[in-house]
Amino acid sequence: MSRLALILTAAAAAMGSVLAGCSDSSLSLPEWQAPKQSAPAPQTLHFQSDPPGANVRTANGQTCQTPCSLAVSSESQPITFEKDGFTPQTIQVAVAEQTARSPFSKDLPPALSPNPVEVALQADPKQTKKPTEHKAAVHTAHRQTPNSPARRSAAVKPPQQQ
Repeated sequence: MSRLALILTAAAAAMGSVLAGCSDSSLSLPEWQAPKQSAPAPQTLHFQSDPPGANVRTANGQTCQTPCSLAVSSESQPITFEKDGFTPQTIQVAVAEQTARSPFSKDLPPALSPNPVEVALQADPKQTKKPTEHKAAVHTAHRQTPNSPARRSAAVKPPQQQ
């Protein structure tokens, strides 16, 4: 039995030194064995435009009409504002690291900035309609109407005398 105890003790010592080597920070797991990081939680972005009623589109295809809010993924992305008669505008929303309020608080998750996303839309000069002058009065001066004197005289002939 002493031989068996000696073998078990040696095996335990060998396993202990192997496992201690695994705890070294210079060693890492292969990518397929590394723990997967979960996607960041969505955040609520608020949208405002002047004038209101602009269509908002996120990079992921979510839409709403200002003023509105959407739950979007916590990643940098372009946000596009469009409204008929106005030039479309794109605002880049970025991920900003938040600083802890006290040394004892945990790290805060990153926040999207700016929030709210605000734009002042500019009128599109290509889409503004200029009023056209109606020139019908010029044309009617040259045209004869059924009641004009020249027409009346042709339509109503005095009786011919024989």
